[in-house]
Amino acid sequence: MTATQYRKSMAWTLPELLVILGVIALAVAIVLPAYWIVIENSHVTKDLSNLRQLALSANLYLIEERCYPGTEWASSLNPKYTSSWGLFQSPFDKRIRSEIPEIAPVSYDMNGQLWGINPFQVASPADCILFAPLMTDPSLLLFTGTAWRPCASSPLRINTNGAADTGGTNQKGAKISVVFCDLHAAVMSMSDFHSEIANRESGSVIKDVRWNK
Repeated sequence: MTATQYRKSMAWTLPELLVILGVIALAVAIVLPAYWIVIENSHVTKDLSNLRQLALSANLYLIEERCYPGTEWASSLNPKYTSSWGLFQSPFDKRIRSEIPEIAPVSYDMNGQLWGINPFQVASPADCILFAPLMTDPSLLLFTGTAWRPCASSPLRINTNGAADTGGTNQKGAKISVVFCDLHAAVMSMSDFHSEIANRESGSVIKDVRWNK
């Protein structure tokens, strides 16, 4: 066998190449969704951790001040009660991280109904949302809040139970991570996020303790 004949015998035929490409495409189709699920789950875990730490820092603030922080809640918590501005940035927020207050990304917002109030005024701490992600365009996962003006776009003022203020960060916008006034964090569906919960205590006039104090 000559060298030319040997090289020809070692070459791939077109059907063989198509089969190999098909196998590769199938492997990618199987592995890629699982990869993105792992990535999303890691983001959710980090999101929940950030929210818990923000809630703990807000709790330290209210222990000293005997009320929750107000409209400038982010600058009230950092740097005295938190370690860095990175804590205020969701892993779903793709903006460049910064420690410069004027441009440091802030992905979360505080329930505006709780600004400056005494925690004993909260009727149901286990149901009342304290912090949640805030986006100006949920379909694009677009965050615009900064440490300088975290509520510049639209704070979580709860006249509409959170509607039009934010959107889900995971599972294609169907779910969102939140932390409650009793300091427990959870992933909830957007339908629950926008739903109303009546106060469990009889005779209460508070109709929606998920958002109202």
